[in-house]
Amino acid sequence: MRRLPFLLATLAACSSTPDSDPVTPPPIGMSLPDDEVVARLNGRAITRREVTDRAMAVDGRKLVEDYAKWRVRQDRLSELGVTNTETELRARANVIIDAFRRSNGEAKFREQLAAAGFKTEEEYLATFTKKPEFSERLAVEKALVYDLIVEGSVEFEAVAFVDEQEATAFASKLRNGGDIEALLKDLVSAKVQIGRWPKLRVSREITVEAFTAAEWITKHLFELKDGQVSDVERTTNSYCLVIRCVKNHPPKTGSYIEHRQAVLDEVLLGRIQDPQLAAWGARLMKKAEFIHLKYQPPKK
Repeated sequence: MRRLPFLLATLAACSSTPDSDPVTPPPIGMSLPDDEVVARLNGRAITRREVTDRAMAVDGRKLVEDYAKWRVRQDRLSELGVTNTETELRARANVIIDAFRRSNGEAKFREQLAAAGFKTEEEYLATFTKKPEFSERLAVEKALVYDLIVEGSVEFEAVAFVDEQEATAFASKLRNGGDIEALLKDLVSAKVQIGRWPKLRVSREITVEAFTAAEWITKHLFELKDGQVSDVERTTNSYCLVIRCVKNHPPKTGSYIEHRQAVLDEVLLGRIQDPQLAAWGARLMKKAEFIHLKYQPPKK
């Protein structure tokens, strides 16, 4: 029996509920019979209703909240008209596989492929791209990127230093036209302590907490012009951060369909971060009218 494909571990459970498995209930309007037998225990039938009542009684609030988070995401996807083609799913899966190869090497990839029970990469792709959670992840990434496009966003890269003088020298060299890759290579050779953030594209609301937690970043990041380098500033955890604006994208108008290719191109760069997905989902919930009523199991 094949195990869950190993690359699913690289995907958070579709964003705003990263601490739980994706909730995929039946479509709205479709009801399943309460007396449907879902398991047998010592010869006794266990019905869907029994399981539901027990689960709701034990942790009903979380189950309802997880469903609401899933529902608002689905509503947003339907509103925009986001769908996935088989070609798009395979393209996104290949981006994940390529990233795994770069980080772990070809031998490790083949080892993991065999451990998951697949003989060929093509066989694995055919299975992986049919996973509902993978398709949902891709759809949510598309919706998030569309919102980045129409709201306006900044594409940037950042390097964190322990030593302020080293950060200042690095920022100066960048401003004077230094190549960031060459400069970073020199720092690594010199064994300078640095941390490099992957290139990100964020809006004021769809970002990562490590940046929004620092007030100066929120205030100044969106004022940077293309190619401009920030001053050296300290983060909330006392690192010295240097930011280079790759491109400041102004807001655009148009429907998701009109921007569909641009959205896909951005998604296939593979740089959407889980915290961004969580921020996007949290914003949907914040805007929604959600009233949590106490669940009462039916009286017997």
